[in-house]
Amino acid sequence: MLIAGKLSGIQDFLFDVAAEGGAQAKRLRARSFFIQLLTETLCLRVADALQLDLQESLVFCNAGKFLLCGEGRLEDLRKVESEINEELLRIGTGRLSFALAVAEEGADSIIDSYRTVMQRLGFAKKRAWASACAPEGKWKTEKLKLQPINPPCELCRQERAEKEDRDEEILYRVCKTCHDMRRIGEQLTREQNKWIILFPSQNGEFSIGSWTFDFKDKPTISDNEYAISLAGSVGTASQKRILQRRLVRHIPRKDRGPVEFVELAERAKGDRLLGLLKMDADHLGQHIHNLLAKARDLSPLSSFSRELDDFFAETLTAKMKEEPWRNLYTIFAGGDDLMIVGAWNEAFDFAAEIQKIFADRFSSRGLTLSGGLAIFKPKLPIKAVAAEADELLFKAKETLLPGEEKSRDQFAVFGQVWKWRDHKEITKTAKSLVRWIEEKRFKRGWLHTLLCLALQRQAEPQRSESRLATAHLAYFWTRNFDPKDCEVWEFGKKLVNHFDALDTVQAKYLPAITRYALVATRGKEDR
Repeated sequence: MLIAGKLSGIQDFLFDVAAEGGAQAKRLRARSFFIQLLTETLCLRVADALQLDLQESLVFCNAGKFLLCGEGRLEDLRKVESEINEELLRIGTGRLSFALAVAEEGADSIIDSYRTVMQRLGFAKKRAWASACAPEGKWKTEKLKLQPINPPCELCRQERAEKEDRDEEILYRVCKTCHDMRRIGEQLTREQNKWIILFPSQNGEFSIGSWTFDFKDKPTISDNEYAISLAGSVGTASQKRILQRRLVRHIPRKDRGPVEFVELAERAKGDRLLGLLKMDADHLGQHIHNLLAKARDLSPLSSFSRELDDFFAETLTAKMKEEPWRNLYTIFAGGDDLMIVGAWNEAFDFAAEIQKIFADRFSSRGLTLSGGLAIFKPKLPIKAVAAEADELLFKAKETLLPGEEKSRDQFAVFGQVWKWRDHKEITKTAKSLVRWIEEKRFKRGWLHTLLCLALQRQAEPQRSESRLATAHLAYFWTRNFDPKDCEVWEFGKKLVNHFDALDTVQAKYLPAITRYALVATRGKEDR
């Protein structure tokens, strides 16, 4: 029997972090960790309900979803699903829900069994909380009533204010969730905290549904408890109740403490802005189909899931400990996607680094990576920024560029989308413009002229008014630049020659190139 579980509403819960109250990065980090640990806990609870050995039955557990393979009673599954959803209604005030689905494991067609359980999981996901509030097919509306929130939490405004948190000189009345998330965020920055101890009782300091957990320096456990490594493989032998995961990602540090978003922005080049990078693997469904098409069991899927999760959780975490990537802040990295915050220019460059490493490992299997980068002010609420990054990632995946046969394997930022193969040339050209401005060979104000002409040329390429942009560009370059400056002159000459056809990388992506240069050269007087 295949048992699939899915935690829904993750983004609503994860990004419900107000800019007020300070420590936005720390609270966001805590919520990300909480979601990862909650997924692990739900998987453990389902395995316990069926009396399964998790080490033997687990196929994968990441990105809010898990798959188990084993035998058990449907009654036990329905009971634990109902219990979990009742708890989630209290934890997330309706933002989080849990779905379970089962399918018989076919001896001759494992792919049909996998398709069936995933289709049923998708259907169950649409019936959020039905197991808890409509167990007999009829809704019990009294169970959908949430607790009063008066007075509301001054940070999330989703739950009742019960605690007090102080940020510098300001005292905030906050809910238990926001209070705990701040405390969890503080615990995550302490290097001695290497293990989580999960209790199926109220013995731990922090609640996670009806279970609780503590941070510890070593995996000491007793009956019915679980120890989870926060740093992945740590050399400890695998045991039934000792699990090795990487739930903690890279955090930039300063004087033993984490660096907050405002400090990260101060490290940016030019304008003091941050970049939120979101990336996701392409063609994953097709690859899983190919893996299971001739498989006799789920071992190929299990191996591939571990490899993919290892890339996002282990490989990238190790890479971010190296220069020049240490100032990047991981919000989430696991499963087949990631979300990272850092100085806008560092996030921009790291996107290319991730794509290169991913291609080296997975391109031979037909897998590619798409990404979107949202650039924002450090005090802007992260929820709005995450929505923009989602939209940019969608554009990167779905935009079919002129002359291309397929979408995906693309990057979206600065108002344009391009293939990764063009990224190096775009970056090189943008950084050349920045260098020329810093060397006083190019006036920063001329970037606005270039941007206007590029947008005019690309607005409606076939119209005669649009083609006048090429003549204006030729006049602008001839008037303002000295042919003796060969590097700058040749760039302009090549740009003019291809501006009508838009058949070079520099001509096609001049809007993005100039926007990069504008941000990178913006000084205090320009902000």
